[in-house]
Amino acid sequence: MNRLLIVTGSDSRQYALARECVQSLQRHASHLPHSVAFLDLGCTEAQIAEVQAAGCLVRPVHWEFGIQNSIPEVECRKGQMCRTFLTKNIPDYDLFFWIDADAWVQDRSAIDQFVEAARTRGAGLVPEIERSSKFFHGGLNAYLQSMRSLYRRVYGDSIPDAFASFINLNAGVFCFHRDSQVWDLWKQTLHDAIQVFLSQQPANHEVAAVFALIDQIALNVGIRQH
Repeated sequence: MNRLLIVTGSDSRQYALARECVQSLQRHASHLPHSVAFLDLGCTEAQIAEVQAAGCLVRPVHWEFGIQNSIPEVECRKGQMCRTFLTKNIPDYDLFFWIDADAWVQDRSAIDQFVEAARTRGAGLVPEIERSSKFFHGGLNAYLQSMRSLYRRVYGDSIPDAFASFINLNAGVFCFHRDSQVWDLWKQTLHDAIQVFLSQQPANHEVAAVFALIDQIALNVGIRQH
């Protein structure tokens, strides 16, 4: 049996969402042997005590890639940067299922499909496409324009414009095997994206905006390029 670790996390502002996420995991993942890890991105002592009482393994989180953050509103983004290091920081598992705090499980078959993909193929990812999305009901041009702007702001001219028109693979919910090549690929492309972006000396508001999605952009660039 592959050892499965489900991971989420939040700061104190997003904790109410994270609690509901953990509760949904308790309801819909009970059929699978697993552990749940909670990344403390700035929760209160009472909040940490509550998730520990729910059976979660609480782990502190530090900035990676040499980042020295001084912008309070992006402090929680260190959770996104640290995900490429999960196999190093929590090593005793074979499968790593990440779920963002603002997501929740409605049907246990979703977890099963992610886990099966990771177990048999190394990685389970899904595209950001859904028939009810506003992108396909009049919002597609605005979406593509925003993605082009984001890619340009991070990479300048070094990445083909066509990348912005591909459907994004979502970094908010995924499952990887510990031996998947995606870990190192993502780590390298994220490191490169951060270095390129920060070398442009962006303003604080730009850092806050770009860091919200830079990990997903890097993941998609790595997969498209390699």
